[in-house]
Amino acid sequence: MGRHCFFTTARDGKLKEYIHWHDNIFPEVCAGLRAAGITSLTIYNQPGTNVLVMNIHTAGDLDLDKAIGSDSAYQKNPRCQEWEELMKTDFHHGWTELKEIHASDREWNKQLGASRVNAWSFAIAIARAAPSRHVVLHSFSFDCRSCVRVCVCECVCVLR
Repeated sequence: MGRHCFFTTARDGKLKEYIHWHDNIFPEVCAGLRAAGITSLTIYNQPGTNVLVMNIHTAGDLDLDKAIGSDSAYQKNPRCQEWEELMKTDFHHGWTELKEIHASDREWNKQLGASRVNAWSFAIAIARAAPSRHVVLHSFSFDCRSCVRVCVCECVCVLR
């Protein structure tokens, strides 16, 4: 999963209207962002200010400029173009990307000597620890509603 963080400042007197537009976002924008690989987009407001912070999570390490930049399929959709232009001209001056300096999923695991464990290695570890149990690893694909792609899910079942 890729993650990106941005900040901007809403134009004076425009914050309530900005929030209203995002509460009523064009369906084409939602579909276009999901199709581009954005799985989650969250915008925060620093209370008492016009400061906005946006977190974007993507399916994999996505190049955002290629995915949603000016030459992307997302930007070729007229409603997405209309949305982006409206946001830039009426509500803020554009987003500035922040540099990630700490991530608990990376730094804490490194400090604790841990690493990500996938379902396969977990199933093997259970099978070795409890040889009298039957361990089954299920793997299936499904149409993911979060990223509009076919995703694979793995789960481990330990039977008595």
